[in-house]
Amino acid sequence: MQDNVTKARYLLPGEIHVRAEDDRLIFDLGGTTYEDVRFRYAFPLSAPRQYVVIKDSDGAEIGIIPDLASVERSQRKIILLALRNEYFIPTITRVESVRDQFGVSVWDVQTDRGRCTFRLRGRHQNVTETSDRRVLITDVDSNRYEVKDCESLDLKSRRLLSRLM
Repeated sequence: MQDNVTKARYLLPGEIHVRAEDDRLIFDLGGTTYEDVRFRYAFPLSAPRQYVVIKDSDGAEIGIIPDLASVERSQRKIILLALRNEYFIPTITRVESVRDQFGVSVWDVQTDRGRCTFRLRGRHQNVTETSDRRVLITDVDSNRYEVKDCESLDLKSRRLLSRLM
């Protein structure tokens, strides 16, 4: 019986050759060039600098970087910029209002990047409490927002946020 489990390929620091061309990332590995690669954290909350996964343009895994600290500085800089863009998560600092509209809640919030409005459907499945005080919210367009410390919000914001939990 054949096992359909794919073995993870852990990459050594010397195997990591990435470059930016136009708006794409190109990754060279053992004579093979992968165009338009993506970098993702395997454990974004618990180990953000360890186990970075590299995927090709079809989403297939190319390999895993066990520890970003071991990667050559110029390569690490490119990878960290790609990860920062991939994991752009504004921090909510104030909730201005929440209104229900056609089965969707519309949130008007202040973030560390300015004021924005987003929509939530099925509030409870789109909210993750990562600790007693930290909350991650995913809107209908798969954008993510973070409340780093619920207790640091003003009373009105805490009350409106409590509707999610």
